[in-house]
Amino acid sequence: MFSPTKRSPWLSLLFFSALACTSDKDGATDSGVSADSDTTDDSTADDSTADDSTADDSTTDDSTTDDSAVVDCDLGYVLNTDGDCVDIDECVDGTNDCAADADCTNTEGSFSCECPSDMVGDGTECRPIWEDVLTIPSLSLTAGWGAVVFGFEGEIYFAPEGDVFFKSVDPNTGVVTDHPMPPASGTQSDWCACGYTEVVVPLDDAVYVFGNWGQVFRAGAWTSISSYSSVRRGESGGAAAAGKVWMIGGRDDGATVQTYSGGLSGTWETRSERYPADFSRGVAYTPIGSDTIYVFGGYNSAGDLTQGASFDTSSSGASWTPTATLPSRFYADDGQPAEHDGKILVSDGYNGLYVYIPSLDVWADTVVPFPEGGTGDWFLAVLDGTTYALGQVDGDIALKRLLNIQ
Repeated sequence: MFSPTKRSPWLSLLFFSALACTSDKDGATDSGVSADSDTTDDSTADDSTADDSTADDSTTDDSTTDDSAVVDCDLGYVLNTDGDCVDIDECVDGTNDCAADADCTNTEGSFSCECPSDMVGDGTECRPIWEDVLTIPSLSLTAGWGAVVFGFEGEIYFAPEGDVFFKSVDPNTGVVTDHPMPPASGTQSDWCACGYTEVVVPLDDAVYVFGNWGQVFRAGAWTSISSYSSVRRGESGGAAAAGKVWMIGGRDDGATVQTYSGGLSGTWETRSERYPADFSRGVAYTPIGSDTIYVFGGYNSAGDLTQGASFDTSSSGASWTPTATLPSRFYADDGQPAEHDGKILVSDGYNGLYVYIPSLDVWADTVVPFPEGGTGDWFLAVLDGTTYALGQVDGDIALKRLLNIQ
C-alpha cells in the first residue's frame, strides 16, 4: 500500500505517461473517447444488431403485413388460396342488387342488370310494360286494311274478321256487344273505301265513320250523314280537333285538308292550309287536351313518307309545321296512334311502338315492344286516358293495358 503523502516513482511515471499521451494527441483522445464511445456504441450496435434481428423479425412481420394487405382486394374481387385477387361472380353468390325479374350478367370486377324485354327499368327495378286485361275466346280480329280499333264511352270497339261491324268489349266486365251498321251485313268489306282504310273518329258523344258511306254512331244507333260523298274517300288520316272531324290527305288529292263540323247536318270545309306532302293512308292523332293535330307516315308516288307534320287548329293563320324525320314507316293499316304520359305512340306493324315527344319534337331511341313478344297483329286504342292494345293470340282476341314505357 502506498502512503497518501508519498508518491511512488512508478505511479509518477504512469501519471506523466498519461499526460504525455494527452498533450501529444488531443484528437486521438477525442478519437480514443470516440473509439471508446464507438466501442460502447458497437456494443450498443451489437445490441442494435440484436435489435436488427428484431428488425428482421419486424421485416418478417412486414411481409406478413404485405400479405394481409392483399386481403384488401378491390371491390368485386376476393383473395383466393394462392394469394391472388380473383373476380367475384355476384350473379352466383347473391351479392348483386338486380331486380328479381332482371337478368344478371357477371363482368370483370362487377356485374350488370338488365330487365327482360317485356319490362322496363334500370335492372335494379323492373316494371311491366303491359298488363293482361281479358281474353275474348274463339274470335279473330281483322288486320291489315280493315283494322279499326278505338275507345269510346267506356268500351273498346273493333272490327272482327268476317263478322258484324262493329263489336265492343267492356274492359271491366268483359261483356262483348254487337253494333251492326247499315247495310244489314255491316262488314268491313261493305264499308272500306276502295280497298283502303276507313276514317273512324270519335268526337264528343259520337263516332264518325267515313268510307264508302258516311255514318254517325250516337246513343247506340247509326245514322247516315247525307252530306258525305265517297269522293272524299276514307283513305285520309282522320282525327278530332277544335270540335271538328279532320281528314288529311287521301286518294284523289293527297294534300287536301277537309273538316266536318259534326252532327247529322254538319258542314264540310276544304281548308286553305294544305298538307305539305301528297299522301294517303297516313295516321293522324290529336293528344288529349290539345288542339294540335299530328300526322305521320302514309304513302305517295315517291315512296314511303318519312316526314310528319303538325297543325295547331286553335291558332288563326297557322300552317303545317314539319316534325322530326320518322324513324320507321307508318300506315293506317297498322292501326291508329295512341299516347302515354304526354308522348304519342305510333305502330309500324313490325318492330313495335315508336315514341314521339311533342314538347321536344324528337323520337325516343327506345321502341316499346308489342305484347306477347310481338307475335300477331296488335292495334292501339285510347280509352279514358289509358292506352290499350287489342291483338290476336292463337284463336282468341287478347286485350292488354299499357302500364309503362320507360
